[in-house]
Amino acid sequence: MTPDGKNHHWSGSISRQIQQDGKTILLRHCSLCGRDFALRMDGSNWRAVYIGVFRIKPLADPVNQRWLEEECPKERLPEDDIARSDQSVPRRTTLE
Repeated sequence: MTPDGKNHHWSGSISRQIQQDGKTILLRHCSLCGRDFALRMDGSNWRAVYIGVFRIKPLADPVNQRWLEEECPKERLPEDDIARSDQSVPRRTTLE
């Protein structure tokens, strides 16, 4: 599943690429709703993520599924801020 086609307005003209744990990750940020998505360049699926100071962290599976399936809400939602909080971020060290 991809966040494209969900009426997001991607920041910048191209997606950012970073290295984490020796893997290249493509990042997209919607300037309307503030949601962040990541794709490992090895072909794995898009994930809803929290972009921290030092790491990209995947959000909980229910949040990931919701963000990928629903249309862009066109505004930053309070429940998205809660989803980004440390309580909702899985304690994983790698982006799956």
